[in-house]
Amino acid sequence: MKIILSRKGFDSASGGVPSPILTDGSPVSLPIPDQRQKLPYIEIAHGSGKIGPMVEQLTKGKISQHQGAHLDPDLNPYSLPRAPGWRPAFGQYGAAQAHLANQGVGVGDLFLFFGLFRQAMATEQGWQWVKDTKPHHRFWGYLQVGDVIAAQQCDGVTYPWLRYHPHCQFDAPHNTLYLAADDFTLANTQASPNAKVLPGAGYFASATDDLRLTDIDAQRVSQWRLPRWFHPGKTKPALSYHNDAKRWQRKRDHTRLDAVARGQEFVLDCKHYRSAQAWALGIINKGLSEAGDHP
Repeated sequence: MKIILSRKGFDSASGGVPSPILTDGSPVSLPIPDQRQKLPYIEIAHGSGKIGPMVEQLTKGKISQHQGAHLDPDLNPYSLPRAPGWRPAFGQYGAAQAHLANQGVGVGDLFLFFGLFRQAMATEQGWQWVKDTKPHHRFWGYLQVGDVIAAQQCDGVTYPWLRYHPHCQFDAPHNTLYLAADDFTLANTQASPNAKVLPGAGYFASATDDLRLTDIDAQRVSQWRLPRWFHPGKTKPALSYHNDAKRWQRKRDHTRLDAVARGQEFVLDCKHYRSAQAWALGIINKGLSEAGDHP
């Protein structure tokens, strides 16, 4: 199995602001703007409302609630009305998809989606950032790959429910979609008979400290706190795009990584890291443990 740390949602370059963490503790990963898309923010649901006003107010009107949104990865079944057969899906193209292909990412591999977040609150003047809070990177969802298809297969025949997806709306080199597996499984691991069956993809409903990537005392959001075993040392292949040894620091009880400022898909090969699968399972369990039936 390979684990891909996949950067998605609003940030300083795409959207111009972080995604919000609401006062109930739920993260809302805001899909990036995309003028090619007909789906506006005002039609995308979160909880009992729509994210359109949130986007417009937190960006101070730079992004309209009527502007097209690139809803990808699409993990939350409650975001839109769904056609029969709908499954969570994620699309990638261009250089980022070429990197995934070169790393051998395919069926059974796991995307852990992270993004830039900050606490926000609804006020009489509209949505505002909570004072004295700082942006940080955190995990907000996952998708284990069940199928990999070329975007040309969005033909309305084999996958009729998929035609709405943003990556089915344009042509581009290496345009590819990753469809979620029905259930989450760990490679070469015998599941306990009493183990809870987890879905093949999910959207985390609570922004707990366990899902935070940015170290609490970091000077930059890209300074991550990772498990100690994550350090590649001198013999193991590092998380892709992070081969520079100067980016890695061993601490007493963790590893500090100065993550690259840009880039979308960072791949870790679990065959070199025996603890990686259990770590990923822990993130998913924690992310879903507060979810219940929360939309």
